[in-house]
Amino acid sequence: MPFLTGKETRQRIQGFHLERSSGFGFALREKAAHLGYDWHAHGRHQLLYSFSGRVILCSRQARWLLPPQQAAWIPAGIKHQTVLDRAETVSVFFKSVPRDFPVTDIRVIRANPLLREMLLYSARWPASKRLAGKEERLAKSYFQTLSLLCLDWIRQELPFRLPEPQDATVEKAVQHLLENLDTANIESAAEAAAQSVRTLRRRFLPATGLSWQQYALHARLLQAMDALLTTKRSVLDIAYSVGYNSPSAFAKAFTSFAGTTPLAFRKSRLR
Repeated sequence: MPFLTGKETRQRIQGFHLERSSGFGFALREKAAHLGYDWHAHGRHQLLYSFSGRVILCSRQARWLLPPQQAAWIPAGIKHQTVLDRAETVSVFFKSVPRDFPVTDIRVIRANPLLREMLLYSARWPASKRLAGKEERLAKSYFQTLSLLCLDWIRQELPFRLPEPQDATVEKAVQHLLENLDTANIESAAEAAAQSVRTLRRRFLPATGLSWQQYALHARLLQAMDALLTTKRSVLDIAYSVGYNSPSAFAKAFTSFAGTTPLAFRKSRLR
């Protein structure tokens, strides 16, 4: 997949007029087969919705998978990378948000029908469109209302993130896990990190914000979600590849995590 350099990323963003618009908010639709943005930050808050394909978001703290039919919030000033894989998206960029907005890092949030429809409607106001008078007042009111609604929607965060370990020892254990999702366990990870199991358990939560069991679950199911979106492998094969020997156990864990069955999730990429 082609990855833009820092200069190319800045040039592409400038071409979207993201930093030149003076309005309270504006929309941007984007479609890319395979494209990765280098590290960058916006002066505006971004609400991103994926119609189809796969979007990967990375900050210094974690890596997120944004599947089709869901949304992500990217706060202003947060350095991040974005990967678009056969993705079609729409974003709204806000000049400001309410003071009590409780978000300091990227979030993947559940996109309800109202959010989707409001994002679709917002496309009538792209950054390049000059507004004045009644149209300008309407656009400002609309985007202010959308930002207020986000206060409620942001509480419906989806667990589609894998934190970056803030501990070199734990990082070795995580690397072992990610390279051996089908077989890794706490004992083999502790051995790879040259630590006792007890020490690894104690260090894992402060370093990642998740226990070992939670982290392994997220890693396995996020990898399964990624495979369902990007390959034609069978659900059974994917289940085995991420450490599930029982198809029913995989389906149950996946549905609890993603809110839908593996087959329904795979179909979402085609909508």
